[in-house]
Order: sequence, then structure tokens, then C-alpha cells
Amino acid sequence: MHFRALAILCCLAAARGSCPAGQEEVNKTWQISASEDDFEVSHDLGAVSLTDTDLELGADMSPDSSNNVPGKQTIFLMFRNVDLASDATVNFAHVVFTVDGTGGCCDEPLEVTAKMALVSSTPNATALTAQAALNIYENMSTSANVTYAPDLHLVLGAEVSTPDLSAPLREVLAQSSWGNWVLVMFGNSNSTRGPESREYETFDGTQPAAAAKLVVGTCQVPQGGVSSARTRSLGVLLFSFLSLLALM
Repeated sequence: MHFRALAILCCLAAARGSCPAGQEEVNKTWQISASEDDFEVSHDLGAVSLTDTDLELGADMSPDSSNNVPGKQTIFLMFRNVDLASDATVNFAHVVFTVDGTGGCCDEPLEVTAKMALVSSTPNATALTAQAALNIYENMSTSANVTYAPDLHLVLGAEVSTPDLSAPLREVLAQSSWGNWVLVMFGNSNSTRGPESREYETFDGTQPAAAAKLVVGTCQVPQGGVSSARTRSLGVLLFSFLSLLALM
């Protein structure tokens, strides 16, 4: 029985995290904190919208104040002061949205492709034309990208996460000119009608604190150094082993 417990323990140890020995996973979050840092670009109108009260991922078929329909859109999210080392070991990276619309507005399937910008200077959203913004998405972005079908969202105010975006983030960090900001972009959707979209909160919406977040997990040597991390790891493994023995 003790050999069986040891085998189970070894499996648990192998499954624990993906950080090297002597390191632990540290999670950090950055949030949209200004009106111009989350914006939409309409393909049909050739317009940049900096102050919309929600983000339509896919297409926006609601007429604007001039009765123009934006249609298919690309979404841009600028996260600033991202204090990650260029050689950081990135375990995961997700954008977390807060749901702002459910039901008939956005209840049909769509696909969208997430990328990150690769440009030497920080884009100024207030001066960007639609053509310039879309050029960043098409031609000045990471070769790593993630195409996915967002889930159907049923609960207003719920936080929902993208798939893992660590591959494009690693590519951004590897730039020699990286400047501690990350521009995440969602475009190339197959949306042709309004319900083929998802609606999320913006900084200019009713809840600025619900604007999009970038959440990243990295491996770091903990405070106290390698020996401290090893001591904690051994303590967890010993506790698990004793618990298993007690069950046998």
C-alpha cells in the first residue's frame, strides 16, 4: 500500500505546475485604464471608435448617431506598464472580459483571431486612422496568433477569458525594442450579421472597473530564494504523502 501511495505522490508532483525547480508561478494583472486604450475599428465605415460604451467582438450592426452601420470590426486593447522581463518564462496569458450583452444581440457562433502588435513605437490611438490601425493588425503583428470561437455568454457581468495567448506574448517580449506595453487585437472574424458577435464592457461604459484585463502567469524565483521555494514544495509533497498514508 505504501508503494501505491508513493506512486500516486510522484504523479501529483509531476503534475504540479510547469515552473522549473526552485521557481514558483506568479500571476499579474493589468487593466485598461483610459478611454483611448480600448477601441474599435469599423471595416465598412473606415472609422475608429474610441468612446463606445461596449465592445462588439465580431460585428456591430447597430446604426450610429448618423445612421451608419459599423459592420465587421477589429478590437484593440492597449495594456500599459506591463512590467515583465524580456526573458520572462510565460506560463499563460489571457484577456479577461466582462460580459455586457446576452440574448438576441449576440447569440450566434463566430470565430475571431487574436494577435499582438509588433511595432517599435507606442501607437497613439487618438491619432490612428482606421487604415493605419488595420495595417498593424494585418502586417505589423505577431506571427503567433490564436483563432477561437467565443463561448455563448449567458450571464451579464460575468468575467470570461480568452484562450491562452502566451505564444504571441512571448513573441512581443522577445523584441529588442519592446517598451513595456502590449497591444492585443481581435479581428478577422467571420461575422456577417449582428448576432454573430459578443459584447463586453469598455472603460467608457457604465462600469470602468469592468474594462478588459490582461492576466499573465510567469515563473519566478520567490522571495527568500531557491531554498525557500524548495522548502515549500517539499512541505506540500510531504503533507500530500502523509494524507495519502492516512487514507490507506
